[in-house]
Amino acid sequence: MSASWPFFLHPRTFARVVALALGLGACVALAASSTPPGDELEEPEPPKPLHRETQVQPPGPEVKPDLSILDAWEPDEPNVGAAAVTPPPTKAPQWTAPVGMDPRSEARKSFVKVASRVDSALAQKRWNDARVALDQASAMKSALGPHELQRIASSEARLGLALEDERAILRATVAWLHACGPDAVDACRRRALATLTSRQYPASGSARAKKRAEGTLKSDACVQSAELAGAHGQEMPECVEAAVVAYKRVGDRLMSARIHLARGQALRAKNPNEALVQFKVAARACEEERCEEVRRRALQSALPLYAQNKDVRAAAHVALQSMELAASRLPLPQRLYARTREADEQCTALDQEDGAGSCRKLEKSLLGHYTFRDFSRGQTSGQGLTPEVVQKVNAHYGVLIEECLASEKKHQEAPESEAYLLRWVVRNDGHVEQMHLDRLDKDQSPLADCLRGAFTVWRYPRYKGELQHVQQSFMVRVATRTP
Repeated sequence: MSASWPFFLHPRTFARVVALALGLGACVALAASSTPPGDELEEPEPPKPLHRETQVQPPGPEVKPDLSILDAWEPDEPNVGAAAVTPPPTKAPQWTAPVGMDPRSEARKSFVKVASRVDSALAQKRWNDARVALDQASAMKSALGPHELQRIASSEARLGLALEDERAILRATVAWLHACGPDAVDACRRRALATLTSRQYPASGSARAKKRAEGTLKSDACVQSAELAGAHGQEMPECVEAAVVAYKRVGDRLMSARIHLARGQALRAKNPNEALVQFKVAARACEEERCEEVRRRALQSALPLYAQNKDVRAAAHVALQSMELAASRLPLPQRLYARTREADEQCTALDQEDGAGSCRKLEKSLLGHYTFRDFSRGQTSGQGLTPEVVQKVNAHYGVLIEECLASEKKHQEAPESEAYLLRWVVRNDGHVEQMHLDRLDKDQSPLADCLRGAFTVWRYPRYKGELQHVQQSFMVRVATRTP
């Protein structure tokens, strides 16, 4: 030990034992010293092991469908058709790595260069060059977000106006409307619809285009009125039903979701059960990236109603989903530490009802990864770290250790057990370094690699003074379970 005060963590902090299924009747128990296993670790199915650092990478680019012109906007069909061709819902990409690069960042960098060429060509009236550059930008759509898609649609509309191509203008307007979000939706939609009332619009269809723009703006104004009424618990305006039909006809799921959210807000005090139904519909109506803010608001609105109904698992479910949607708006390195107070509260309640560790299992199955609090943010804790503070941090991040140990048991044959002593240093900034296993043969093993990867995530409170050293003994035990 170096010149600092070494201490041993409370044995119950890392003495939590996971009873893990091991093929035909075998199980593993993770224990520290002589402390018996905890109840929460007796689940029949183990969590998936944490992979090494090189495997903790973001997934590939999100695939989003291209927008096609809708029947309701065809220039040669003034009567609105009953069916609409709409892009299927997509989910925002899941993110699990504490560090790394956004898988879409390179595509977005390339897009900025191509978009600049588009703007230059349009400004210089080089229509063919603009068309070539726009085709290149459109080929990147699957890796782009709503704001980039809005920019492409806007440029397509400008080119269509310049060439007096009515079909191209309508197609671009539809794409633009379907790209608005997650922020400033109404302003985005007004800009898109202004294309239909532009002086450059072909004279042959200008009256029809203006009528369509006015009809959509009227429906949009109705949604805003409904949201205002819902916020004050008032009845929905009469125009809502017509707006619902209009948005369904053109396949605009975002605007439909906003109406359901407003209905739920209006019913929350009068009819909580029906309000909960509306919030559920709003959260599921649109799973496109541009709808994430509306989905998050719907889940946040549903959370107190689930808690009121004492539906602990459902409350934890929506708290975790809401947390994930909020995290998706953050820069990539910050998403791992986007744990919310609501998620902590609901997870505590679920663990109390279903057993410790239940919410972490739900989180992994629901989100595909874990989310944590960054204890190094905020005020410095003072001189050193107390055992109580360290125990709190270790309990919060301990699920990563459990996954590493669960992976290690696969290399053992029952009956077998191995004891280990794990040492690490907490730096003054709260980060962990110098993690070592006492056994030389294990210090360069897959288990050690897994543990070191896990500790890159941990964040203790910042403190002053000498570096704090922590050590913990634990055991990986494989035992045959009697049938």
